[in-house]
Amino acid sequence: MNARRGVGAFSGGARGAATAALLTVAVIGAGCARPTNRAGGFDLDWATRASFDYTRWEVDLGESIQTTPAHPDDVFLSGETTADLDGREGSIDPKLGLEGSLSWAAAGGWPGIRLRSGFDVRLNTLAFRDDFRQGHYEIEQQVSDFRPPSSGSFVFTHFDPDYFSLLPFVGADISLTDTIRIAVDAGLPYSGFTVRSGHDRFARWQTLQKDDWSGFGRSLGVTLSWDLEDVEVSAGVRREEYDAEFAGEDADVKNQQYFLGIRFPLGRHRIGGPADEAGHLRP
Repeated sequence: MNARRGVGAFSGGARGAATAALLTVAVIGAGCARPTNRAGGFDLDWATRASFDYTRWEVDLGESIQTTPAHPDDVFLSGETTADLDGREGSIDPKLGLEGSLSWAAAGGWPGIRLRSGFDVRLNTLAFRDDFRQGHYEIEQQVSDFRPPSSGSFVFTHFDPDYFSLLPFVGADISLTDTIRIAVDAGLPYSGFTVRSGHDRFARWQTLQKDDWSGFGRSLGVTLSWDLEDVEVSAGVRREEYDAEFAGEDADVKNQQYFLGIRFPLGRHRIGGPADEAGHLRP
C-alpha cells in the first residue's frame, strides 16, 4: 500500500484564478493621512516601505515533471510513480520598497485621494529550504512497492522560488478618517521558480528531472493603514499568480500574503496652494 509522507502540504488548494488577484497591501499601502492639506490642492511625496509577509505558496503542476520511474537498483519494482505536489507551504518573508505618490484633497479636509506607484523586493525564505525533506515537497511510495513504508522505496517532487522577487505596482487609496486610509494595488510581479523530482533514498534526494521558469505574473492587494505622525503602519492581504511551465506542461504558481508593514516618508513637494518654507501647507 502506498504511503504519502509529504511535508508542507496543507489540504486543499485554491483553484480560482480570477485574474491573478494579488491583494497587495504590498508592504504598505499607507498614505499621507495627516490633516496638513487644509487649503486643498496637490502633494507629491515619496517614501520607503518595509513589511513582513506570511506567504502561503500553492502549486498546481503537470504530471510529467512529477513522475519518476522505478529505481534501477530495485529490480523487483517496475512502472512509474507520480508524487503530486498539491498542497500549500507557508513562509515568513521580509520585503523592502520605494514608493512615490500624488495626493489631492478638497479645501478644509484631510487628503482624500492618492495615486501611488513604486516597487518592492521580497526575500523568499522558502528558497533556503531546498535540502532533503525541507520546504515545499511531496513524497510517494512507488506504486509497485508493497513493502511497509519503513522499508519501502519512495519518489519525491520539490518546489522552490528564487531568492528574490521584484514587485512593481500601481494603486490608489482614499481617506476613511484623518488618520486611516484604505488602498487597492495591482502589479506585474516578476519571479522565478524551480521544480525537481526523483528518488528519495538513504536520507538524500537523487534528482532525475529539474526545470526552471521565470517571468511576470499578476497581483492584486488591499491595505488598511494608520498614520502615526512620522511613520505609517499598515496591514493587508495580497495575492500573486503566475502562468508557469515545467517540462513542457502548463503550471499554476500562486501565493497569498498577509502582512504588517511600515512606511517612512522621505519628502513632500507642494504643487500649488499656500505653503510654509518647509513645503507644508499653512493651517
